[in-house]
Amino acid sequence: MVTVFVTIQRTATANNKAAAKITVNSQTLTRYKEFCSLSKGERKKFYANAPAKDRGYLWKAHLATYLGDHPDLTKPQVAVIAEGFDLINSPLFGLPGENTGLTAQLKAHEAMALAVFPEEEAGKIFTDLGTPLSPSIANSEASGLLGDCQCSTSDSWCSTRTGHCFWGGGICTFINNGCGWFYQYTCNGIC
Repeated sequence: MVTVFVTIQRTATANNKAAAKITVNSQTLTRYKEFCSLSKGERKKFYANAPAKDRGYLWKAHLATYLGDHPDLTKPQVAVIAEGFDLINSPLFGLPGENTGLTAQLKAHEAMALAVFPEEEAGKIFTDLGTPLSPSIANSEASGLLGDCQCSTSDSWCSTRTGHCFWGGGICTFINNGCGWFYQYTCNGIC
């Protein structure tokens, strides 16, 4: 079992930028880096098979890493990421299958994020767990067969929020969780 401690201290700077201090233990960061070394398909399978707590730890490390890499975020942007930590701490977060009790909160958070981040950046932060794939891994995946489903018809995020996800029944293998906002939706389609 991994324990993660995340502390967000929000302070305003003179130019209305927000400063955030995040603390995540080294074991969680090591696990996150190992996760990031996987191909996208391997990441989704790993995530689908991980216990709910481990899913939350991965997302916490992801958000903490993003905050650390982007010190010039505005106060509203930091606030949206802080709200993301609150969602991750929900008892419904990361449970197998789609949780209708969490869907309204996810949709509200998505709307808040899209109000303060460009759509592409919001997608990178909240729908793409891990660092960008290395070109060699991305190229090897692009040449492979379809296999597992890539998106959710409930919360598409095929390249963009408005990209269409086509139902993959009989075409691809469904994966419980691993798609959409915070990977909380079943992967059941193809982009």
